[in-house]
Amino acid sequence: MSFRRVKPGDPVKIPAPAYNAWCDAAEAFRAGNQGFTTPTAGDRPDYTRVKVRNDSGADRSRFDVLGVSGPLFTPTENLAEFLRAPKLIGALPDADTHAGRFVILLEPLPAGKIGWALAAGVVPVTVNMVTADDKFADVTDAQAGYLTSGAEGAARILWADTGTGQKRAVVLLGATGGALQYKTTPALVFVVGDEDAEWADVAGQASIATQTVVTGFQVSGLALQTKTRSIYADPAGDETEFNTVHTGTDDCPEA
Repeated sequence: MSFRRVKPGDPVKIPAPAYNAWCDAAEAFRAGNQGFTTPTAGDRPDYTRVKVRNDSGADRSRFDVLGVSGPLFTPTENLAEFLRAPKLIGALPDADTHAGRFVILLEPLPAGKIGWALAAGVVPVTVNMVTADDKFADVTDAQAGYLTSGAEGAARILWADTGTGQKRAVVLLGATGGALQYKTTPALVFVVGDEDAEWADVAGQASIATQTVVTGFQVSGLALQTKTRSIYADPAGDETEFNTVHTGTDDCPEA
């Protein structure tokens, strides 16, 4: 129905439909349904979902994976938009660049277009299960169709179809975890004092340390005592573990 406005001094006769409409509006306001004092759900930024532009070079399907290469608008370019609702640039995943930095699409997304993706939370996705009991997953190099499982990753596998290979799964994004692993360069040695003290002879053959982890140290006077755990590999590839304690004053200044 239409509402007829009146001027000061005009006689006012309120039709029943108009009166009822005002009552409905008042009740809606009281219940907070009109959002006069509080932003509606559509106005609030949702930091688990995010808009992403598909810069992967191809159309992508729902639940595909895109690596995050940066924001669509930086704070310098558009601070208000950056703070209101950050938008991201999605790229074809790279195992080195995008490990732990990816989103999963919530809708089909043509190349160059912007759509919704999930940055944190529970979502279905395809996972290449390397072993059936893997608990984590992360991006697959040059592949947007699935994640790859492992001992660590940015997605916790809540459930997956049994077996290995590409399986339907449910994952929790933002649940980084897994076993702590030391990654060192082959033949890298921590040298403390006498260099020869960090090398060993295994089964009568010269060997090199492929991993050395400092497990503790203490200073007594001018002497630095360092405890290390080293893995040595001989020319045949066999490895032997040594736990050593080295004490030296070579690098200590004179009193």
